[in-house]
Amino acid sequence: MIIDCRVRPAYKSYLKTKVPFNIDGAGALAAHLNLELPPCLLSGKPDYEAMIVEMDASGITHAVLWGRKSPNWGDVPNTEIAEVVEMGKGRFVGVGAVDVRPTTKLKAQIQECIDLGLAGVAVEPGQLNPPEKCSGAILYPLYAACQDNGLILHLTSNIYSAPNALWSDPAHIDQVAADFPELKIVVGHASHPHAAELCGIAYYRKNVYLCPGVYLPHAVCNDAYIDAANKYLGDQIIFGSTYPVASFASVVKGYEEAGFAPGVYEKVMYGNAMKLYGFEA
Repeated sequence: MIIDCRVRPAYKSYLKTKVPFNIDGAGALAAHLNLELPPCLLSGKPDYEAMIVEMDASGITHAVLWGRKSPNWGDVPNTEIAEVVEMGKGRFVGVGAVDVRPTTKLKAQIQECIDLGLAGVAVEPGQLNPPEKCSGAILYPLYAACQDNGLILHLTSNIYSAPNALWSDPAHIDQVAADFPELKIVVGHASHPHAAELCGIAYYRKNVYLCPGVYLPHAVCNDAYIDAANKYLGDQIIFGSTYPVASFASVVKGYEEAGFAPGVYEKVMYGNAMKLYGFEA
């Protein structure tokens, strides 16, 4: 059993977004991370059925689908996330996305996510227009709404998803976790390259979960995530392929060979996600 906690499916509007299906130099990015692109991307025929074949071949039994509303990278309707969840018949959990500006529309968008049965909300602060830090005041109504409604917050934070590394400083995530102690926060890309700092913050903030994705297997500073998982953060790190930035198979292999201690690998690959998202074996 493997639960992939960061997937953008090959379906409808996702195929029109800039990242990752249509990013220039996608192969170079994957190679930079010592990973491979999905077969369907290499063939030029990405679609839902091809993705399912690739998941099955890699042993991925369940996945968390991240929504997207980014002025820079594209917009995916939450209804499409719900469609894929329905198609998966228990295989998927969906995470919606909202426009944070204007805030007057936030209540209706949160209600849409709830009505669609989505488990959480995803936001990319550094890709807003103008960009925001995770602790930006404009985002606090969203965080409050997620906490009040039991929705899991999914933050994307790393050097690629913001103007520069200052914007992905984990101190901003620490501020949010402190201000919303009952809010479960999943940090996609795990603030890379600020790996050690975020691991240290998560040690103190038990409502913070790290999803390093493609940055754990081979990237610079990856040892910090692995060491933290083995020593003190084994219950707060979850596997994510970041598909289709890289193939399911290459990321799974990278995690298999990462050097997790006995029992920790199982937590990272499925145990922690089962508890967080309520997946059934």
